[in-house]
Amino acid sequence: MYYKVKMDNEVIDVISHIMFARIINKAICTSDAEHATGFLSSDYKKVYHIDGAPDGEYYPDGNAVLEETTQEEATLLKEVLASGAAVEDQDGEDVVVDEEPEPDPVAEMEEANAALESFREWKLKQLSDACRNTIESGFTEIIHNADGEKIYSYSLKEDDQINILMNMDMIMSGAESVIYHANSEPARVYLADDFKKLAMTANYCRMYNTSYFNCLKMWVNDLTDKVEIGKITYGSVVPDDYQTEAYVYICDVLKKIDTGYSFCNHEAGAE
Repeated sequence: MYYKVKMDNEVIDVISHIMFARIINKAICTSDAEHATGFLSSDYKKVYHIDGAPDGEYYPDGNAVLEETTQEEATLLKEVLASGAAVEDQDGEDVVVDEEPEPDPVAEMEEANAALESFREWKLKQLSDACRNTIESGFTEIIHNADGEKIYSYSLKEDDQINILMNMDMIMSGAESVIYHANSEPARVYLADDFKKLAMTANYCRMYNTSYFNCLKMWVNDLTDKVEIGKITYGSVVPDDYQTEAYVYICDVLKKIDTGYSFCNHEAGAE
């Protein structure tokens, strides 16, 4: 014989036979039917109080009602309860509620793709910010004199780039010299040829970092593994397959020229 154990109109257990018990001083003891105040659960760890029996000790697992069922239904109910779903008695019918829905492969794929795209967007923003910050940090110049060497730095924020372009316009219009200054230094006079080297370095710095970022962007967009995407940083060596024509060109140019200035160059991880 099989029984459904119900409590508050919900099937909470299924047992194959009734094992009567009672709780004495909070210890579970088996008992005969005449003196029992409850019965054991299917795992023998709980005692359900029989409604109408003397209360005696406190029964933390509550009052339960037994209802006969078939072996076939008992087997099915056990599987449902083991899955974590709840079974309620609704108008005399056992209805499964809160059952885990069948996995939807399409929905799972869409969710995974959405998570991947969000991570990719975050990584691209991180790289874009690093590109902008690197360009704005500009370049340096080392001047050797009798007192040793002095390092001058030139930032390339928007105002700096505009000022460099304005000075180049003056030189292209015939000016033999212009006034400019390094970061935190007093302004000084630059001969036209000297300032052309400074302006050329500024342009290469911007061109290099922009083309480098575009390579990283292609690389990130081609990957489908978040772990691999996460490994890419602003400074990673770009694989050959993602090196654009512009990037290869600017790297080649930088190997051949010496303007007297230097800036961050990530080619082959070098500076």
